[in-house]
Amino acid sequence: MSGLTACGIDPQSAEWTSPAGNDPVDYLLSLQITTPGGEAGAFGYSEPSGANLYSTQDAVRALAGAVFTATPPRFRTPPTVAAGTPVRHLVAIRLGAERVRMCEVTAPVGASLQALLEAGETDAVPADAIASSAAPARRRHGGSAPPVPSHDVDQPAVG
Repeated sequence: MSGLTACGIDPQSAEWTSPAGNDPVDYLLSLQITTPGGEAGAFGYSEPSGANLYSTQDAVRALAGAVFTATPPRFRTPPTVAAGTPVRHLVAIRLGAERVRMCEVTAPVGASLQALLEAGETDAVPADAIASSAAPARRRHGGSAPPVPSHDVDQPAVG
């Protein structure tokens, strides 16, 4: 109900009323515990049998016509960075079905994947992340760097 209210929608309008005449407010009130005792007045999660603190606070907020109390995050526009400017990149290297090694590499904006990996061999944090990950591939390719598919070489590195 708080979501409907936040969007300017009346949860008791005809649009939200069932053919039996029930609306979201009726449903919410049906979850309130009415039996005498320490939990009387609280709200259950999906049925009125057992107080639920979170359900109670959400129900009270909704019944009061209030909306969510958290302010949505504000995102700032990322700065424009000229091609060729050195920036930090996060590199994830998959070493097997369930092994991934991550490192940070400084390379120019727009660098190819091959250039990013080459920069990482001397500039990665942690220091050996790319060199040690590339070692098995180098052995398979006679000591040189493994060939990089042309479609990857031409793609800018993600940073």
